[in-house]
Amino acid sequence: MPMQPDTPARILAGEVLTSPGPRKQPRANNRHHSPELAEDSGGVLMLGGKLAWMWVADGASDMHAVSGFSSRLLAQDLGRLFTTSILENPAGQIESSARLAERLNRIVEGVAEAWNRHLDANKETAVHLARELEFLGQTPGIETGTPVFFEFASTFSTVCLDLEGRLAGASMGDSYLLCNPNGLLQFFALKKNTITLRLKMEEDAPVFTLSRPQPELFENEAVDLAALATDGCRDSFHNLHRVLPGNFQATPENLALFRRALGTEKPKTEDDKTLAWLGRIHAG
Repeated sequence: MPMQPDTPARILAGEVLTSPGPRKQPRANNRHHSPELAEDSGGVLMLGGKLAWMWVADGASDMHAVSGFSSRLLAQDLGRLFTTSILENPAGQIESSARLAERLNRIVEGVAEAWNRHLDANKETAVHLARELEFLGQTPGIETGTPVFFEFASTFSTVCLDLEGRLAGASMGDSYLLCNPNGLLQFFALKKNTITLRLKMEEDAPVFTLSRPQPELFENEAVDLAALATDGCRDSFHNLHRVLPGNFQATPENLALFRRALGTEKPKTEDDKTLAWLGRIHAG
């Protein structure tokens, strides 16, 4: 038999980088507005050395924070439940973007159900929130009978990459995606939208209702490098576009260049910033 050419060995690697912005000032005379640090979150998960997932989430600023519920915690809960979903139901091979979207829809619904279960199990919290909604309805300038609610929102974007270079992703909200299918570096700005939980009174009890966009789907092949970032990383991604070669391949040298480039651009905004990346590195 003819000798087969050696196939370069590959390994999967990944990292999450995050930096919270400065604490924002609460709005005057608004006890339900309590800006928090670290509204971004993200993660990387690898299973068996053949598959890897990454995700980023961005909790919305300047929204409500009351009785332990906030956009920051929504972003974190989405990530926790997403990771749990993968560990409890691991895929044997890369998931298609449609299957990844199904997983994402399930975890979004799961967070909404978990928040409502918390209200059912904690009557004192439910009573307190009902009183806070009543107080909100009495705010000067709000007409009698106008519906009132507390609102919490977050984006969520995820990518799966396998050892063969196949990539699939699903996104609910604006993030940035970088990847190099067939060695050609490409940048994408994902659609602006949010996953929203709204707390309002229904049949004399506070209830969370869910609103979420249709997931944006994407797939590629022969990918060596993929990065996801929240919108606070816009300047960093523009810098990567300037610095990295267009025919980028994830050699150890290019990965080192990529990592250096991440730290060479001083961001022009004070937003939280979270970036996750996965690399299919040439190991030999």
